[in-house]
Amino acid sequence: MPFPLAAGALALCLLPFSMAVAGDGVPEALRAAAPDTPAAPVRSLSLPRPVDSPEAVRDLGSALSRWQQANRDVGAFPRGHADLLRWEATQSPRADAPSARGPVLSVERAWQRALRARPDMVQPLGASPAQTLALGRSTLAHRQAVHAAWLDAVAARELLQHEQAQAQAADTAAELGRRMVQAGNWSQARLLREQLAQAQQQAAVLRAQRHADRSAEALWRLMAVWQADDIASLQAQLPDRLPAVPARPTAPDNLESQVLQARADGAAQRAETARAARAVDAASRQAWHQALADAAAAVPPGAQATPLSLTQPALQRRHGLAATMVHEAERLREAAALRSLARDIWQERHTRHALAEHAEQVLLPLQTALEQETLLRYNGMLQSTWELIEAARARLGAAAEVTRSRHAFWQAQLAWDTLLAGGEPLALAATEPGTGPAAASAAPH
Repeated sequence: MPFPLAAGALALCLLPFSMAVAGDGVPEALRAAAPDTPAAPVRSLSLPRPVDSPEAVRDLGSALSRWQQANRDVGAFPRGHADLLRWEATQSPRADAPSARGPVLSVERAWQRALRARPDMVQPLGASPAQTLALGRSTLAHRQAVHAAWLDAVAARELLQHEQAQAQAADTAAELGRRMVQAGNWSQARLLREQLAQAQQQAAVLRAQRHADRSAEALWRLMAVWQADDIASLQAQLPDRLPAVPARPTAPDNLESQVLQARADGAAQRAETARAARAVDAASRQAWHQALADAAAAVPPGAQATPLSLTQPALQRRHGLAATMVHEAERLREAAALRSLARDIWQERHTRHALAEHAEQVLLPLQTALEQETLLRYNGMLQSTWELIEAARARLGAAAEVTRSRHAFWQAQLAWDTLLAGGEPLALAATEPGTGPAAASAAPH
């Protein structure tokens, strides 16, 4: 799942640029920018269908006839309305699911396709160390963005499938309620509650579809995909499920040192700080720290805008002392922040891994077992159809929670991999809502 971090920007030279020029010699960039080039189709909005209610019958004879026919239909099945609906579903023709064209669009394939649109990330000949460092950082940031967009697109696709399954359950419940009202076994108020749940679920499917489309478009933008055939093909090749979470690793003893060593300019910065520190004797250093502590203690309460004022101004006139102390303090803050970020992201990753395992290995099996037990009792006519429908809804909700927890884990894994590669991880949302960001949005330079 993680990107191979050893690949450098020079590998771009080996990538095929088959999409760069069309057969007629026109560069792809000009074709994409031309207003008259055919555009990719936009998904038409599928509005929720209105829910039906039993037609009111004012004639007593017609009402009696309809009630008798409905009960004759239901009576042909052991468990009544629910078995009738199940039989009707088996008689309806089913549309075959569209098959994916080409290989699965893995995160590695998405990254390679995105690189084909970024020749600016090829290391120029004779590049200076500073240019190489800046190019490496921008390449790592782009790789992280593509990886995050791929995770979002796959997760949104999977969550849409869960919402569609919930919509099928809501449709079944509403239709079952409609028939029970028609047969005279239910009140109109109970049917309206089921129809309200159906309407709400239809809206949830629309929101999930929009989220899936928006997430996919974010990925296509990073990959510079614009042609209708390419978009349709890649859309079909997106995986239907996120990868399973790996085994939970233990925290390494050198957690912070791994992150510190990954900073490409870390060694040079430490050497620079060491050279400056050798010019300051121990007595001057101690005097400075004491004067700074005294100045901080002398700041009156509530006067946050008051600058510090040293009680020994002579220290500030010593050649290079103030500049060296400021430089060391900057390095101290950066190192402390980086160590804190390493611990924080690792703990967030560890927590999200545990939550993903819990959802998949505890919550979902329990809900599935409960649904199976309810089905057995339903088959024995010990529980009602509505209890079975509710158990199915709960199991579908637990399956959606597995997807969300997996997505959260892989986001934290991406942040950790980026930090280990010397980059600045994207901000992570809090594990629990309302607790604030769990990780800083960027590591120090």
